[in-house]
Amino acid sequence: ARHFVQRFNFTKHNKRSPPVNFVLPRTFPKLDLSWLDSYGGNLNKCECQIVRSCAEWSCGIPLEKSIHTAYNQVIYNAEHYIYIENQFFISSLPDVDPGIYNSVVDALLERIVRAHREQKKFRVFVVMPLLPAFPGNLEETSSAAMRAILHFNYATIIRDENSLVRRLMKAGVPNYLEYITFHGLRDYSTLKGKLVTEQIYVHSKMLIADDRVVIIGSANINDRSLIGERDSEIAAVVRDTEMIPGKMNGEDYEVGKFAHSLRLALFTEHLGVSDSSIIDPVCEEFYKSVWLHCASANTQIFDEVFNCIPDDVVLTFSGIIERKTQAPLWKEDREEAEKLLSEVKGHLVLLPLLFLNQEDLLPPIGSRERLVSRVVFT
Repeated sequence: ARHFVQRFNFTKHNKRSPPVNFVLPRTFPKLDLSWLDSYGGNLNKCECQIVRSCAEWSCGIPLEKSIHTAYNQVIYNAEHYIYIENQFFISSLPDVDPGIYNSVVDALLERIVRAHREQKKFRVFVVMPLLPAFPGNLEETSSAAMRAILHFNYATIIRDENSLVRRLMKAGVPNYLEYITFHGLRDYSTLKGKLVTEQIYVHSKMLIADDRVVIIGSANINDRSLIGERDSEIAAVVRDTEMIPGKMNGEDYEVGKFAHSLRLALFTEHLGVSDSSIIDPVCEEFYKSVWLHCASANTQIFDEVFNCIPDDVVLTFSGIIERKTQAPLWKEDREEAEKLLSEVKGHLVLLPLLFLNQEDLLPPIGSRERLVSRVVFT
């Protein structure tokens, strides 16, 4: 609330003529919290810190990028796992045009390399959109904005020389999948008698570490949200103070009541299971036999039934056109398609890292997007 008051007062006083009266933050000499009793046992005791991205232009204060600091510190200090849901994954590419300077991927790299060096289990789960939410069909130049976001996401993950995956390999981590995996979410339904599928668009901006700390707010993983001098953002760092017994890599481990319950709720939804198999997010059995198996099986079923786009077999724009001309299984054999779809569990699928890897996804010459600075997309 005080962040809103500060931004409101700065904007109205400095950017409006004539200036308007300041808004004053409300105070509570005697705060009545009796209404919390209605929640029963569903409340958890936590420490909460508000962090921000703001600067002179947005709040009238010196540069603050405490969300960026919080992400990096939580990643560096994580003991067992990191779970990320975010609308973007654009980070740590200072040599591209334009330079991308937030260091979230640097922190992930350092933490994974440390785990590999110490021969310790460590997992990073990244859930993000399968495709950016911009207008246009990818095979058409009208989709230049969508392509640009794809370019920077893929450059961050695997395609640039300084991408996370390539830097892990250079650092001596031969199989990055032992430590980090990238995913989207997909669903299906029946519309006017037709079987249809669509991605579940990930718009959340959240990190959970070790079932003990959560960062949740408005900040994407990109420079626009994290370096402070661009978009104004706010987030909460929530640390559990009320612990319960849990498991990490098969060993007893105290987990936070709030962070643990949030992670279980998300995994239950993503994986379509709610049993003890999701209690320990680090152990080999969960990671490979539940998480990766579910994502791989769901991906294969969706691709077989719907000829999904994006997909790892589609490497070019012409490949998209060709795939759209192929009759999907649901049109050829509705009964078999429904049988396969009945085996889908939850919504988790693999992010197709090979998709359009033979194309230049930056805005083409002549497009409107080519005329604007690339920082708009990063």
